[in-house]
Amino acid sequence: MVRTAIAYHLPSGWPWDAAGTAELLSRRTFQPCSPTQTESNGFVPPRDQAELCHDVHGRYLVCFQVEEKLLPSAVIQEHVDIRVADIEAEQGYKPGRREVREIKDAVTRELLEMAFTRKRQTLAWICRQRGLLIVAANSANKADEMLSAMREALENMPVSLVKTQFTPPSAMTSWLAADEAPEHFTIDTDCKLVSSTESKAAVSYTRHALDADEIRHHIYQGKRAEHLGLTFRDRMSFILGSELELKRIVMLDVLTESQEPADNEIEHFDAQFLLEASEIEQSFLALIEAHGGIEVPKRDDLVERAEGSANDGDPDPLYDQALEIVLKTRRPSISLVQRHLRIGYNRAARLLEQMEQTGVVSQMDSNGNREVLAA
Repeated sequence: MVRTAIAYHLPSGWPWDAAGTAELLSRRTFQPCSPTQTESNGFVPPRDQAELCHDVHGRYLVCFQVEEKLLPSAVIQEHVDIRVADIEAEQGYKPGRREVREIKDAVTRELLEMAFTRKRQTLAWICRQRGLLIVAANSANKADEMLSAMREALENMPVSLVKTQFTPPSAMTSWLAADEAPEHFTIDTDCKLVSSTESKAAVSYTRHALDADEIRHHIYQGKRAEHLGLTFRDRMSFILGSELELKRIVMLDVLTESQEPADNEIEHFDAQFLLEASEIEQSFLALIEAHGGIEVPKRDDLVERAEGSANDGDPDPLYDQALEIVLKTRRPSISLVQRHLRIGYNRAARLLEQMEQTGVVSQMDSNGNREVLAA
């Protein structure tokens, strides 16, 4: 069920119960793509016969769904070239740039109405008792996408990526140098060491016994661990990444064999989720402790105020950096800007609003999405 996990800290707890969370998420319920939309997203029930926020023994499970139109740029360009050639044959000259742009827009609208779609879902859950929000996303961008939608629906959701006193690369490198994992963990057979020099020379081990002397030799040459395979309490194995994310999560037989059989698929889903969620939460807590505990985040990252930002009406000194991020990624996401610049949600939202006012990005559509308008 859960193969990847990124942990977020809820410094102020979670103020809503399951019903209240579901009611707020209904503001961003998934709606299928309209004929001319390229993408649509929103929240759906995480399983059959469930609410938008499904309470599984105190853990609030939610599901974010994205629908995308499959329309390759090469297909659009092929149709544009055909129309441009037809116009040139009829009129005796090539259309200008503006006319070609209009042709491309018209072609895109027409093809979008016929395009196939694909859907992907991302699960996340809130553990109020442990103050964690865990997103089962395979990349930070997909996690940011989901968190952005949650913030739009919930309005006030102080959350920060779990940051520890010691960085994961430093901690993993020290474990390898000592040939000893922290308490509750054992080192497995996957590892990647990357040089800190400009060459970025790397050595990877995949399902290969890690020779302590060989590993130390690479470390003494200046390489640091970028990811490391670990097993937690002989119950769950995974790859620990450089941002404390877990990948390739596998529940081991000793854990799954202890699970009692369920009477139906719904009970099996809940039981499987509860089993995996508990192990993942415990592993994150143990990893946080092994990394020296949670680093105290900046106040601007925790509260829904923009302390430290420019005064109202004045240009934000981070605007140029935010603009560069949006133009480079082509993703006008509040959460993405917040993550890259390490600022509060409200300040990131104001930066996007400034871009909207200057015509860089579009207004939010009914699903809370924007488009990049600038080239």
